[in-house]
Amino acid sequence: MEHVAEDHGDEIRLIKAPCNKDLKKELNNIKLPTNIEEFYAFPEKCGWEVTEKFELKPLKKSGRQRDIIFLLQAWLFFGLMNTVVQINGNPLAKPNKLLNSLYLSTKHLHENLSKWAEWQGKHQDGLRFRMVQAGWILDYARQVIRKTCAFTDGQVRYEVSKPNDKTALVLMCFGEALCQAKAGIMQTNKVETSGWHADDRAGWGPPRYVFEQMNPGDSPNGSLAWCPRTVQLLKGQLVSNATMLAAAYYAYKTARRDEDHQAAGCTAEKCLFRSMATDNNYRTRHLCNNPRTCRSIGPQQDEVLDVLRSEKNSIPLIKFSATPDNELDFKIIEFDLRSNESMDFVTISHVWSDGWGNEEANELNVCQLEFIKRQIKRATEDSRTPFWMDTLLVPVKKVGEKELKKKALGQIFDIFDASSHTIILDNGLSQMEMGDKPAETAMKILSSVWMRRLWTLQEAYLSRNIYIAFDERELVDSSVIGLDEIEKDLDIRIADSATSGIIRMIREQLSSIIMGEERRERNSNEQRRQNKKILREKAATVVANAWRAARWRTTSKAEHEVLALATLLNLEAREIEDAGLDEPLREGVPEDVNKLERLVQIFWEEYNRKYKNSIPSGMIFLPGEKLNIRGFGWAPRTWLSAHELDYPDPLSFGSRGTALYPGDGLRVSYPGFLLHPDSSSVRGKILGTTAKTDRQGNEEKFSFPVDRSLDEWYSFTRADDRNSGPLDRLKSEDARLAIILSRPRPREYPREIALLVEIYRTESPRTNDSSDETSDPNEVHYYCRIIHRIMIWRESNQGKTADEKMRFKYGNYKEPENTTVCLGEVLPSTQRWWVDGYVKGNVTERNSQEGSGRFALLSRTSTFLNWATGGS
Repeated sequence: MEHVAEDHGDEIRLIKAPCNKDLKKELNNIKLPTNIEEFYAFPEKCGWEVTEKFELKPLKKSGRQRDIIFLLQAWLFFGLMNTVVQINGNPLAKPNKLLNSLYLSTKHLHENLSKWAEWQGKHQDGLRFRMVQAGWILDYARQVIRKTCAFTDGQVRYEVSKPNDKTALVLMCFGEALCQAKAGIMQTNKVETSGWHADDRAGWGPPRYVFEQMNPGDSPNGSLAWCPRTVQLLKGQLVSNATMLAAAYYAYKTARRDEDHQAAGCTAEKCLFRSMATDNNYRTRHLCNNPRTCRSIGPQQDEVLDVLRSEKNSIPLIKFSATPDNELDFKIIEFDLRSNESMDFVTISHVWSDGWGNEEANELNVCQLEFIKRQIKRATEDSRTPFWMDTLLVPVKKVGEKELKKKALGQIFDIFDASSHTIILDNGLSQMEMGDKPAETAMKILSSVWMRRLWTLQEAYLSRNIYIAFDERELVDSSVIGLDEIEKDLDIRIADSATSGIIRMIREQLSSIIMGEERRERNSNEQRRQNKKILREKAATVVANAWRAARWRTTSKAEHEVLALATLLNLEAREIEDAGLDEPLREGVPEDVNKLERLVQIFWEEYNRKYKNSIPSGMIFLPGEKLNIRGFGWAPRTWLSAHELDYPDPLSFGSRGTALYPGDGLRVSYPGFLLHPDSSSVRGKILGTTAKTDRQGNEEKFSFPVDRSLDEWYSFTRADDRNSGPLDRLKSEDARLAIILSRPRPREYPREIALLVEIYRTESPRTNDSSDETSDPNEVHYYCRIIHRIMIWRESNQGKTADEKMRFKYGNYKEPENTTVCLGEVLPSTQRWWVDGYVKGNVTERNSQEGSGRFALLSRTSTFLNWATGGS
């Protein structure tokens, strides 16, 4: 793990995987693979076979049966290096250079990969195919590692002794480094070939070793366990990348946080921790050693309320001052957000559960205020720079007036947008050293609690300059660092090294989770920032990137999600909160679900009203529960899914000419297959497909041909356990089934996300639809409802022989007793679908056209989306 420690801190060097004793003895004599043929044949020489599903199984008849750890280390560490990293057809590194005494070693990996990259760049002849060969080998190795060593569903397929979890982690990180080096070579030399390479960013994990370290029983130094929700979010956010997961753990493990998430009852689905006193009330945190003598103070509330009562769009700001006795004091400054004059001021972004809030008064402890004052000086070089913080300036219920509190909350977008600096307060980050490596610092920020909260997303996006406060005990003058500075340092590290692929991934993760590209575009042009406008066609991209960033975050109340997202997009949060909630609720459904679904519906109605035909079409493929409202069964109930991106990324295709009509759903254009089963029995098999296994342990799937030569076959399984459709009714012969593909003709690997749908109506194009570009009167539009999400792929070994084809023609394919078949009919990429879901229960339906008028957000123009789309 030395290659990881070079960028993420020396403590990672402590992860040492012992070399198998027999392998160490025989290393100089064993014949390691040096080409792709020898690589595929190597397991058999050790008494093992690799199945079509990449499972390792002992050979029944073999000579010497090697231990599985012997096989994994010899084949996927020494052998993988030997086969992939070559110069002029010869292995670059001697096997003994991958050993350090008794342990596997990557000490010289970066050096070797740099030499490899340099040689490849100087020998362009054959480079493209050499990279394809390397890709075949690496992807094969990754599949075996993930099948054998990955920690999924709480277990590892091969239960070896716990010390060998380190071997698994080392193999995963080693393989990821090789993949990233290959990707760097292709990018530098411009030999990327679409369709010929797997995703080199795909992780080789997740590793059990890292998650065991986060477990209460194995938590080091008696420290408290990580929040299960944080672990779940990290696992999804880092795409099972073992290197980044290990780096995240070691980056954040030193945080001296005292939250007991186990006692709080946190689960993988929800963090329930709040800063609590012994009486179970919210506790404002102390940073000093003498909390009994530390008092809480705040600004004069009459002055704050007077500013908020102003007819101007003014906000109150706080400026630190001192009393004659040299005690901390405040001065309230009024700033008109609509004024042409600018003012440098700081916004404070924090996490409520960290104890930086106050539910009783607009006050903080003196020790907290002194800390804020020091951070303001470090960020702006002047501790008297005015600042805004919600805890001090948004009136609490017992002090302020309700309408003034709503006004203050409604100004949040403009406040962060107008501020010159934003300082992030996170209890974990402020109690750990920054680190002297940019990747180490970045991983600490990525792993922080601040990065997990939904409201902080908008604050980060809107801010011009973001500063993060780290431990100030030792590095008093440099404990605050700017996010732009971190990203610049990462860029330098990427440019300096041919083996910095993981650094590039960290840079991309850090940027995407705070909508960094959008933030940089806003800040690159001051006039655009003031007008808040870019081209109209950017609307779908803005929403898509907001979803990507929001899915890893959490909020304390489900209904706050839509409010936060509306505020992020500068929609009128107050109107969204109040609109239509006094209408009858659906029977048997809790009020919060109705409230959330109604808010989501209003969100999309308002968005579509202002930015017609700009809803991202890929929304239909997203995971999770959908709205139980007619015409909106395509829309996810929540964006906070903590779900890895499916392949291909559904939101990477823009809007593709979407349209939203009352009762009919979302119109999209995607390729697909019509399914023609010849009986209800086959239809039942299609609907009953699961992503699990049958009694023999084989994966359940449904396969069908799409051409008369029977050469092109596809299979699919369920993508998750969620069912939308009435399966019993759909088994009837009247139900028409189809598959909506995310792109034409899926490949064998990786599997691709798609939808199994029921077509309930077909029509010609709408004659009054100005958004419909088609001029073909013979085109058919399919009106459908989502049954469930599926993963689909092209079969490589089904119906290939003449005998198999003949059996299918006889109606006797695969199972002699089963004389039923299903034919697939290919639909073009321009096929129009009107996508909806199934409405369940007694639903009070609402016409979405009426909704866009009656429930529209009337009082403000969406400044953010006007800027993002060029709207007026």
